[in-house]
Amino acid sequence: MIRYIFLTSLLSFVLLYTSCSSKNNNKLRITAAASTQFVLDELVEEFTKETGVPCEVILGSSGKLFAKIKENAPYDIFVSADTIYPNQLYSLGLTEEKPVFYAQGKLVLWTLRDDVFIEDFTVTDQNISTLAISNPRHTPYGKAAWQALKNMTVFDSIISKVIIAESISQVNHFVYSNTVTVGVTSKSTVLSPEMKTVGRWKEIPQKYYDTINQSLVILKNTTHKSEAQLFSNFMVSDRAKEILSTFGYLTLSKK
Repeated sequence: MIRYIFLTSLLSFVLLYTSCSSKNNNKLRITAAASTQFVLDELVEEFTKETGVPCEVILGSSGKLFAKIKENAPYDIFVSADTIYPNQLYSLGLTEEKPVFYAQGKLVLWTLRDDVFIEDFTVTDQNISTLAISNPRHTPYGKAAWQALKNMTVFDSIISKVIIAESISQVNHFVYSNTVTVGVTSKSTVLSPEMKTVGRWKEIPQKYYDTINQSLVILKNTTHKSEAQLFSNFMVSDRAKEILSTFGYLTLSKK
């Protein structure tokens, strides 16, 4: 049986609102996948430094943010962890332009436990009692993690250990707090300045899951169209690619 854990309190890892310019009522509102939390901190800081545009970042699972956007949530830009949700918004006529590909994400196994063996990707170590992934129903990284687990393990032997978290942020919290033995998270998490010295991690080979292509889109109801366009342009700039690369993303143009 798979266990679902959803927290109602605000976790230290679930940073729902961050700001790159405080006390400003005229900010560019960027809603973004929780998996981008750490890299987006640096990207937004650099963007504001270059342009002077103040920003507010709202994080959540890509699927839930997609649902809010369809209900006319007041966001200017959607930075997704996939290309599916932005393309659907474009098809619905809810965007200013076609989605813009900005990076390809990677999965890792992450643990704080010294007695857990994660190097062979079988995830069958008897010391692994719980393994967290984000919800595959509405998070691209969760969908990829589910696919990877099915491809790299005897699935029946691991399914009873799987805990479904609400988002990548919650997976990270579970690992960091030792609530779970192992988590499947984004490579950008373990390469972030905050987490790169915490625990051990191993990148999951790409052969086990479909590529996680990620795109962003300017939303139709934006009230800051010119600023949103500046941010979209910045996200495919050499400087943004440099930052994304340091967090483990691939930034080659989508084929």
